[in-house]
Amino acid sequence: MLFNSANMEQKNYFSKTDRHLTFMIWSYFIGMMAFTVIKRLLGNGGMALIISASISFIPFVLLLLRCFKRVISATFICASLFMTLVYLISYFNGVPIGNLLSYIGRSIVGLFLLFSILNIKNIDCFYEYGNIASTLMLLFSMPMVLVGRDVSLYAMHYGYLLLIAACFHLSALFFRHKNRTIYFLLFAIDLVLIVVFGSRGSLFCLVVFGAFQLLLRDKNLIRKSIIIFFALVFLAYFDEIGIVLQSVFDKLNINSRTINLIFTNTSYVSGRDVLQELALEKVMERPLTGWGIAGEFRFMREYCHNFFIESLVDFGVVLGPLFIIVILIILFM
Repeated sequence: MLFNSANMEQKNYFSKTDRHLTFMIWSYFIGMMAFTVIKRLLGNGGMALIISASISFIPFVLLLLRCFKRVISATFICASLFMTLVYLISYFNGVPIGNLLSYIGRSIVGLFLLFSILNIKNIDCFYEYGNIASTLMLLFSMPMVLVGRDVSLYAMHYGYLLLIAACFHLSALFFRHKNRTIYFLLFAIDLVLIVVFGSRGSLFCLVVFGAFQLLLRDKNLIRKSIIIFFALVFLAYFDEIGIVLQSVFDKLNINSRTINLIFTNTSYVSGRDVLQELALEKVMERPLTGWGIAGEFRFMREYCHNFFIESLVDFGVVLGPLFIIVILIILFM
């Protein structure tokens, strides 16, 4: 739940620690967006890191030092030890150390951000400032249009980072009573940038999130009926709409990879079908124990681009589905 309109419209007091945790979390995501865009603009990862660090990562580190004791709890330590054990098992099972180090780095950051959110006592603080931060993320994302408009310039990470901003703007559009025109425009810009530069995955996540918000949380039956009606019209005239969109993009000299893949009859999966078939074959070789975290790198050069299959490969057919269920429960909660 991103917004509670009753709570959001009244003036809330947020403690200093809650604000520090919130600013730390959002400064990280803003920094990641700045790094992604600057690296694409300059073609230089080192310079992008320096610029994005001055914008956002330095505040992130300073706030991290202030909030460190709040986040490092007994539960965090236990989770870290368990994660260490899991990675050690993978290492002794033959997973390349380079791939493990990449996973470990992301896991440490993800675990710390998760426990930072859990330690915010008044979660409305996170959502309220998140509404501002998501708009800043959108502003930092917009220079991507300077890169070019060719299909080859699509950036998967860019799309998923912008997905965060889009979810906040969409939720504000549904449930805030003020400035809905502004939130509509912000969401429209999010959507266009995701379609042009992002991936099908980020667009699919946005559609699922919007459907969840609309069907389960929106109490306005008139708005719900109107949106469902237009969704049905879109599905009924899917091919015709695709032709119109492609025609408009062609006139603007925009070659959107996402639009091309969605509205053409090709089943382009960039070789992922081969990876996923191989992964499923390997699941059958170790159905109970799995191959461990990052275990797919023992027999392929990259991950299989499917969370569900990857869970089965890593944890087996018993623990894999349980892991998926736990993740889905956390997301819906």
